Amino acid sequence: MQRMTIVAVAAMLVAAPAYGQGTAPAVHAAPAKPAAPSSTPESRSAAVLALQHDPTYDEGSAQRIREAALSYSDVAVRGGWPMIPSEAKFASGTQGAHDELLRRRLIISGDLAADKASGAYDDALADAVKRFQVRHGLAATGVVTPRTLAALNVSVQKRIKQLEASLERLGQMNFPFGQRYVVVNIPATFAEAIEDDKVVRRYRVIVADACRRHHQRQPQPDLDRTVVDCESRNLGAHA
Repeated sequence: MQRMTIVAVAAMLVAAPAYGQGTAPAVHAAPAKPAAPSSTPESRSAAVLALQHDPTYDEGSAQRIREAALSYSDVAVRGGWPMIPSEAKFASGTQGAHDELLRRRLIISGDLAADKASGAYDDALADAVKRFQVRHGLAATGVVTPRTLAALNVSVQKRIKQLEASLERLGQMNFPFGQRYVVVNIPATFAEAIEDDKVVRRYRVIVADACRRHHQRQPQPDLDRTVVDCESRNLGAHA
């Protein structure tokens, strides 16, 4: 009988800034598919996560968050990044009124190379937007959607607070990592089976409904358990 450990993670693991690169490499996203009628922003974000093989939570998570907080603190000292007006419009191949503002925002966060500070909405800018989207769990379309714009306009001070809250929460968990373990990512509604530091299986899960009904939307507690046996059942398709 093989053993593995399971942990449920409710902490917000905020994306680190993309520093330390010269020319920003292109993001190789999966080919875009037409959204189904039932497609939602949440399901599209989950689809992005499903393509990745790196664990949501591993032994290096706390250190990466700590380094990200330091990077954002440096950005804050230098004045942060500009806010992009909610009415801003961006179109590929054309010069818009806010294109250079978007470029400046992405240069500051390290998603766009510093020598790309001007010009129309070209492939380089679209790739930078894709990089930002991937780091923040958004569909990598290269288009500044309302959700992308909202994420771009989260202040650096708020990002730092999110990172600090995540770091504090992870510091309290004391999770015993092993060769094989399972992570339940509550915000993304995914369970990840990790082996040798790579996600080998990822499953959709339903979380928090009972908690919301019986505890007036109180936060879910972190937990960890050892899995001693697993049974797989095919429950059939539901309309």
